[in-house]
Amino acid sequence: MPNLILRGLAILLAVSCNALAAGDAGDAARDAGSFGIASSGESFGDHARLFPLLSEAGVTMVRSFPEWASFQPAKGAWNFSSADALISSARKNRMQIAGVLMYLAPWASSAAPGEKDHGKRTRTFPIKDMRHWRDYVKGVVARYRKDVELVWCQEEPR
Repeated sequence: MPNLILRGLAILLAVSCNALAAGDAGDAARDAGSFGIASSGESFGDHARLFPLLSEAGVTMVRSFPEWASFQPAKGAWNFSSADALISSARKNRMQIAGVLMYLAPWASSAAPGEKDHGKRTRTFPIKDMRHWRDYVKGVVARYRKDVELVWCQEEPR
């Protein structure tokens, strides 16, 4: 975790230096056009602390979104709390979210029953039924269609 924080701070420092060269860090960089970053899964839960720093550095878009397993921990059961908090934090900091619909919910994966490894449970393809993926995409898009400007699917297929 300390290495992740140090890498994040180094990126912020580099971005801030570029924005500062143009004047006021946040507004000048925002006025110059969009600037975005891809956030790692490890920093996902830290957006309330991270987003104000990114906004100050001029970042206007962050690629960060919960995995399917977070949205649908069980078939038919929805939990939007993680994404709602992310969207709220982005709004407060005048940033857009680039959402990625990726991986699988464990119950939709073809992983062996009883598999304990999260990666195997959420990344073992093929999906049991493509209707599960369709329902997931429809549910997320219906809820966030006005909040998430850019969405792409499965950028790390296995």
